[in-house]
Amino acid sequence: MHKERRMIRMVPGAAASGLERRENVLSVGLSVRQAGSVPGRLFGSLGRNTLQLEFGDLDERVIASAMVVLSPLIGPNFDAVTLAALLANRDFRGRYVAFTTTLPNIRLVHDEVSVVAPELSFDLIEIGHGPHLAED
Repeated sequence: MHKERRMIRMVPGAAASGLERRENVLSVGLSVRQAGSVPGRLFGSLGRNTLQLEFGDLDERVIASAMVVLSPLIGPNFDAVTLAALLANRDFRGRYVAFTTTLPNIRLVHDEVSVVAPELSFDLIEIGHGPHLAED
């Protein structure tokens, strides 16, 4: 039987067979520039196994392949709370890491995520401003 394969845009250096094992970083909603720099800065060599996709492309197979999901706090068509709820509903057992510039009260975001996804391992990292995060 032939299985249908969905095309996923991969960040340079990502393993071609990445969906077959749970070693991937899924970057959701990152700009091209962010996808080229943020995963490596946050996860070191693990960032090389990064699959870049949009929020609407998250399906059970892709989520099951991930060890880490990475996204901006607010992305195109979603925010961290929405993505956390989706991951929790799909029984994601890895770590979800959102990043942002600085926030006045980071605890508020953690509280909102814990309401919709109490079992999710969630981190919010403030990475400040810088040319590496400039939008395209």
